[in-house]
Amino acid sequence: MNQIPTVQKRTPIHTLPQDVAERIAAGEVIERPVSVVKELVENALDAEAHEVRVEIRGGGLRLIRVTDDGNGIPEDELERACARHTTSKISSVEDLDHLYTLGCRGEARASIAAVAELTLVSRPIETEGAGEEAAAAQLTLRGGEVTLRGRRARLHGTTVTVRDLFYNVPARLKFMRGARTETGHILQLLRHYAIGYPAVRFNLTIEEQTALQTSGAGNAPTTLAELYHLPLAEMLHPVSLDAEHYTLHGYIGNSALA
Repeated sequence: MNQIPTVQKRTPIHTLPQDVAERIAAGEVIERPVSVVKELVENALDAEAHEVRVEIRGGGLRLIRVTDDGNGIPEDELERACARHTTSKISSVEDLDHLYTLGCRGEARASIAAVAELTLVSRPIETEGAGEEAAAAQLTLRGGEVTLRGRRARLHGTTVTVRDLFYNVPARLKFMRGARTETGHILQLLRHYAIGYPAVRFNLTIEEQTALQTSGAGNAPTTLAELYHLPLAEMLHPVSLDAEHYTLHGYIGNSALA
């Protein structure tokens, strides 16, 4: 006899609660600690920072702090900067054809705040003109909710501190590698940005130990020498290619370096 298949109780289609939807959406942007570092460093570079300092602990799951000396965020825009789809980089669909920034979606800080505790301290560069004294504004969110507002002393620029990443998404934590692996991803990412932006001073501190530091000298050979602690400058040969749709510039190491 043919058995009649068991029919499971049908679950009706429904709208997800906002907090659940936000945690799922955050996973599309923030996959692991290095995703947080990438988004925050790109924000710093878009803010025309000359120095970017990154501090991590516990592979980035316990703490990520990115500090820059960029343009900063006005106090009345601080909370808006942590909401979804808020940006100063585009205003219309046509703007997407003329992007000159590393990001424009306005989702990074909101996605991070949905799955961690995020503290944003920022002071606009305009407040330091003409000897004006002004404190930086501070805003803390945990799980997407504002928990603290205040003021802190600092020069112009922005500091973003992320603690307890994925504390409210245990399923995501299960897929995280060890602290050493996550740290390696972050170190490799910072090396790439340091080479791509040789005029910016980069500093990476891992468990309170300096792991990467560049001078912002403005040329790639010097930056490569600083990153890899080798006499690279005299071992590198520049290469360039001008094609129809792109231009390529880079360096090739000689046999001694290989």
